[in-house]
Amino acid sequence: MKNFLFGLFLGAALMLATGFSFNWVFNKSFAQAQTFIPEYYQQLAWGKHSQMDAALNLLIKARDHLDKAAHDYNGHRVKAIEYTDKAIQEVREGINFANNH
Repeated sequence: MKNFLFGLFLGAALMLATGFSFNWVFNKSFAQAQTFIPEYYQQLAWGKHSQMDAALNLLIKARDHLDKAAHDYNGHRVKAIEYTDKAIQEVREGINFANNH
């Protein structure tokens, strides 16, 4: 019985520790995601639409990584850049729509 209670306590402590660590990592990575947006995009879409703003940040960062990729990847990198540009445009239009309605 003593071992069972100890195991139960230990399991609960590990679950809590894991939950707190995942929460800490998520919050830290989300905060970092909002720091790399260039100033000219901040003026266009930064405000009350936090999820859309975070998506815009990540798309801009992805676009930057695609630009810096070393290879062409048989045209797939160029196609990915086109799709990313379109996604950035759509997110901006969604934010602008929400701001005006």
